[in-house]
Amino acid sequence: MAQIIRFPIGGREGIQVKQEVREIASALLSALIAEYPSHQPLIQQPQPQPQPAPAPKRKVIYERAKETAVKIRKAMKKEFPGTKFSVRTAEFSMGNSVDVDWTDGPTSREVDTILDRFKSGSFDGMTDSYEYSAYEYEGKFYSGAKYVSGQRRLSPEYRRHLEDLAAAKFGDYNKDDHRYFRWINEVEVLLKSNITSVSG
Repeated sequence: MAQIIRFPIGGREGIQVKQEVREIASALLSALIAEYPSHQPLIQQPQPQPQPAPAPKRKVIYERAKETAVKIRKAMKKEFPGTKFSVRTAEFSMGNSVDVDWTDGPTSREVDTILDRFKSGSFDGMTDSYEYSAYEYEGKFYSGAKYVSGQRRLSPEYRRHLEDLAAAKFGDYNKDDHRYFRWINEVEVLLKSNITSVSG
């Protein structure tokens, strides 16, 4: 029975010995193939596995928060032409931000869908650290404002309208109930879905 003998050789000398062993094994296989061509499929040398091509490095353009804000204003005007947005920037010791405010108009969820496109990272609560990334805009990648957020306000008139609809739909409606915002959100979804009657 063949016995395998291992030599405890490490470092540069070990690498050289391994290379020499590979060359000897390759020469023996070539000699066997030449002497026994009919058995070539049985003693064929293993083919190296193709290595995946390295992912191309994308070029990231670094910009100020004000430059990110310009893109956000443009996107808001295109997506929600009937709503006036206030887009403000702020600089602080640990970074910068873009804050978007508006009254009535689209819901926070609708606006957040647009704002998420311009975020250059996010805060990871598990590691208590900020994870940087880049956003794509018109075929290029940018890293700009550290934080992008939106805040929606309801005008007194529109809020009263939603409260009237909620009172008509939910029999146990109470303005002081903990379900108040859920009720308001539900009737607004129905209202925006062009459902003329939201009564239960």
